[in-house]
Amino acid sequence: MEEPRASARPDPAAALPVTRVAWERIQLVLQLEGPVPALAFREIGGAGRMPATRQWAEDGRTNARFNVFQGPGGQPLAPGRWRLVGPDDRPVRLALGPDSQPVDGVVTERILGMPRSSYRVRGIASGSPAELVLEIGIGAAVKRRERSAREWIGHGWRAVRRVVWKALFLVLQRLVRRGRPVVLFATRTSPRLTGNLQVVHDRMVERGLDARYQLVQVVKPRVAGSLPWRTRARLFVALARADVIFIDDTFFAVFGLRFARDVRIVQLWHASGAFKTIGYSRSAADTVAPLDPFGDAYKNQTHAIVSSEHDVPYYAEAFGMPEARLHATGIPRMDRFFDPAARERALAAARAAIPQLEGREVWLFAPTYRGERVADATYDLAQLDLAALHRAAAEHDAVVLFKMHPFVRERIHPPAELADRLIEASDAQLDVNDLLFSVDLLITDYSSIVFEFSVLERPMLFFTPDLGDYGSERDFYVVPFEDFVPGRIVRTVPELLDALERRDFEAEKVTRFARRHFAHLDGASTDRVIDLVFGPGR
Repeated sequence: MEEPRASARPDPAAALPVTRVAWERIQLVLQLEGPVPALAFREIGGAGRMPATRQWAEDGRTNARFNVFQGPGGQPLAPGRWRLVGPDDRPVRLALGPDSQPVDGVVTERILGMPRSSYRVRGIASGSPAELVLEIGIGAAVKRRERSAREWIGHGWRAVRRVVWKALFLVLQRLVRRGRPVVLFATRTSPRLTGNLQVVHDRMVERGLDARYQLVQVVKPRVAGSLPWRTRARLFVALARADVIFIDDTFFAVFGLRFARDVRIVQLWHASGAFKTIGYSRSAADTVAPLDPFGDAYKNQTHAIVSSEHDVPYYAEAFGMPEARLHATGIPRMDRFFDPAARERALAAARAAIPQLEGREVWLFAPTYRGERVADATYDLAQLDLAALHRAAAEHDAVVLFKMHPFVRERIHPPAELADRLIEASDAQLDVNDLLFSVDLLITDYSSIVFEFSVLERPMLFFTPDLGDYGSERDFYVVPFEDFVPGRIVRTVPELLDALERRDFEAEKVTRFARRHFAHLDGASTDRVIDLVFGPGR
């Protein structure tokens, strides 16, 4: 991890005035007045040292963030005591402001969830001026999901398989013959390449790179099932031969493997922008933490692609990666939004698949799923008033498309008398991003589809009857939710119908939202990704 640059070097003997000590999910944030030397936490009685994850000057103040899950070696700060120090490893003296005064010596305290235990951080200030010491401990689980005997057996079997997988991989790496460089595109969320993986793959072919590289695809035939053994074997060999690996989600078969130093593992995350928390960030939410920060999920990734610099800190936190490995190239699958020919093809395909779209206003209802796992994914369809939605659509000569998240198996089944305007489109053979070109109004909740749709500068409604519960269980990167989303929030069906009737969408928020979350609105993100990974001009 790089040492942050200091904006200036103040008197080393002077106490640094602190205006804020706070937490942003799993990161401790210090705000200090004036210029400040490069800060770090040094292990007391040990050799560990963790520089600030990011330190920067703004409006005459210095801000420093410390991700306690990204200590030495990419692991969380080890249990024990860690002291705030300067570049020379001498303790930093702090003048604590009125909003950061200790209570019984404690300046701040945070309990973060892990799957079977908790990670506890106490910030202790002693003396005047004060020295700041973090006390790290492991405690009882904040929350845990009770497993049945069958689930425990399955969990143990998967753990054994991972150990065997890693051991066999070390052997296979030495045995496999490597010839023409191999580029692997692997996904566990689809029976075929889609989204960013498909776009990057197809663009490499267009650029003639398939003549230089062998392009290999490994997909999951059944999303809800386990990976078949034949597919596992094919993936295993491809991983051992690969020079570049593209993935688009959490992929435990890749994480934890020890690749050669020159192998590039590129995360083309399937969502645009940072919205609800994912990965390691979820340890701060009021739910069962999905990942062990002492584990290896995501940590061998060499690159991760994001849409703008604004989202770099959030995805670095989520993936447990240094921010330097995050690249704001833009999202490859967004390139079609800036290609007039691609948009026309998508419009034609949507109208061919759903003829009712022709000549009518189109409202798309596309919520995300509820639940912690694919097997648990649900959405409460009973809360919708289909008859009232039909009446609202008829008044505006609109059709309502229902596009459920791919993990949700339930479907809307409008009665025959409503089927002229209420259309279940979840199983239509259309990429949801292509479908967006036909949409005049998006109705969603916490789905990252808002990022893509914002580029079209069309209005949105956010139907969030469970906002309080969802926000505490899943948490958001930017809070409050009400200030973040680019449209009106409605909590009940009557509020939704009222917004539709009065055309009250707060659409003026959309353009500003898009400009903040997309650094590139030029249709060249795919080429930037390829140039980044393989070198310009390849």
